[in-house]
Amino acid sequence: MWQNGLVKMIFISGKPAKRLAFLLLQGISCVVLAQPTEQQTQPQTQPQTEPPALEQLLQQQVQNLPASIEVSTASRMQQSAGQAAQVTYLVTAEQIARLNLRTLGEVLSLLPGLYVSSDSSYGYLTSRGIGRPGDYNSRLLFLVDGTRVNDNIYDAGLIGSNFFLDTRLIERVEYSPGSASTLYGNNAFLGVVNIISKKVYQLQGAQLFAGISNQHQHDLLFSYGLRHESGHEGHLAVSQTQRHHIPFPFPQAPALLQQQRDSNQDNNNRLSGSYNYRQFSLNFARVQRDRLEPGFLADTWLTEQYIQNDVAFVSVRFSKQLSPTLEWFSHLSSNRMNLKTVTPISEPEFTAPEQLVFNAQGRWTSLDQRLSYQASAQQQWLFGFDLQRDHRQGYRLSIDDALTLASVASDNLRRGLFVQHEWQVTPAHRLISGLRYDHSAEQVREFSPKLSWLWQASQADQWRVSYGRAFRAPNEYELENNRFLQLPLPQAEQIDNLELSWQRQWTSDWHSTLSLYQNHITDLISAVPEAPDLLLFFNDQPVHAKGLELSVLHQWKNSSELSLSLSLQQARYRDQQQLTNAAEQLFKLTYSRALWRDNLRLDYRLFAASKRPALLRPQPGFGRHDLLLNWQVDPELQLQLGLKNLTDRRNTDAPLPGELELTQAGRQLECSLSWNFF
Repeated sequence: MWQNGLVKMIFISGKPAKRLAFLLLQGISCVVLAQPTEQQTQPQTQPQTEPPALEQLLQQQVQNLPASIEVSTASRMQQSAGQAAQVTYLVTAEQIARLNLRTLGEVLSLLPGLYVSSDSSYGYLTSRGIGRPGDYNSRLLFLVDGTRVNDNIYDAGLIGSNFFLDTRLIERVEYSPGSASTLYGNNAFLGVVNIISKKVYQLQGAQLFAGISNQHQHDLLFSYGLRHESGHEGHLAVSQTQRHHIPFPFPQAPALLQQQRDSNQDNNNRLSGSYNYRQFSLNFARVQRDRLEPGFLADTWLTEQYIQNDVAFVSVRFSKQLSPTLEWFSHLSSNRMNLKTVTPISEPEFTAPEQLVFNAQGRWTSLDQRLSYQASAQQQWLFGFDLQRDHRQGYRLSIDDALTLASVASDNLRRGLFVQHEWQVTPAHRLISGLRYDHSAEQVREFSPKLSWLWQASQADQWRVSYGRAFRAPNEYELENNRFLQLPLPQAEQIDNLELSWQRQWTSDWHSTLSLYQNHITDLISAVPEAPDLLLFFNDQPVHAKGLELSVLHQWKNSSELSLSLSLQQARYRDQQQLTNAAEQLFKLTYSRALWRDNLRLDYRLFAASKRPALLRPQPGFGRHDLLLNWQVDPELQLQLGLKNLTDRRNTDAPLPGELELTQAGRQLECSLSWNFF
């Protein structure tokens, strides 16, 4: 039954779009079927070659990982994917460049089970059927090279143009779905996203990237990396993303508002860099954002809301091999977040027009200490503790930045202890267990256990069964809203996750991953509008979620690649009502091949989603198609031309609390240039 729904979902863009999409998929199917299974021109005896290095493996398009590739997210330390407690999905720098993925949200939309929507200012993630309206992605933990970057007021994970790194500086993005609080604590509720930046050897010399689109978006990146024979190395990067004349997300924006579209602007400036010497590493990043957004006040006259956001972090890491069996790892980071919004509240004709000013400030320091002990060839222990000192969690609401209406200033101390044990019981069986305890001044007392069993059934087959419990404490924004309204404070939400996965290497070219999971969520924090710009938060009824994720990767010897994923997911309240803002069916496909020349590649991407429930009415399903042409002029210069959402499918979503439906991005024609010099 769901197969018919999936076919409808893919071709739901209207009759012309149906014909075009059908022709595209039919053409790709013909190309796929025509790919040779063997290179008959090769002699029968092949010279032996050395196994590929890690850097070479990471360049493969691998949403599903061969066991030899190393990952670090699932177990908080570098290890092969075949030994990790959970399945880890990957997006590589090559994929990001080929598909011209300009934001972290676009990168994450490639991964199974993740759905991305936008209100034209912020991006919102739904993971495995869970995505609460008004949630700023606080149920996923975001890391940059292991540094926690969720802020300490909203617990927000930024995935738009206001993310810390330009996507061209990302080496890979690792996504480990499921409960990960055993190792990471708060916010690792539905999974962990670890953004790993490029190493200095990948950024050595000067690099320039420039991109434009017909949607008035301009991207510019300049980076310079330097390595010295003494071991000192580092890089510095500056980038800018500007969007002007942004389309309004309202399906039927009034003509008077459309006349102000030139004032709908978003400017983001980023600075990032690193310094490394032996076991010492320093990283930093800063993003400054200025957002100007026209709107209506009481539907009578135009107004302009101004948003200024400034986020930054600096981190230092140090590791030392204390003995052949003992390794110590230390990580210290300091973060800050400033947010200011200015909204007119009286008509400009007044002698002294008034403005509503909202200021939010966050300052925090995080310390992470880990000790890895190789007890024997079969057993390894990981001990650790981390703490986060919230020096400042405050906001102020005022008129004209003078008359204070509300003011909050607080701090917090979060502490966590964890232990993990990995035991190779037999050559085919591996047992991973762990336990974490979290304690904070905001009355958080949480135990998070984990148990995983890995069975290498054959050289080609691996099975995993895992159970984990995770939590998410109410953030400062949720607590202070309820305090202001003099309402009960929400309690921490919990999730129990049970998952079975099967990975199989069918041939050297074919690889698949199948995961079945079920989640039981209690005390889910939901929001309802209480007043304009004011939400009421409460613990909702229990939620039961279950699903299936299938991913397949095929790589031909002529460098053509096909990857696809199918996600069937269902999240229901205890009364069987479906959660809003979540598609029950997702289908994703990417295909890449060289054309008549090796330096000319064609990439195709399909994203399809079934209908999503909303308060007002269900949002219809849709299919979106992207085509990109990459021309490697020479080893230093690459040109790219892309057409995203080529059928101009204008689907709507409802990612915010309330009944507001928002139109998502339409057709985009993009052109970009990448140049490595020096």
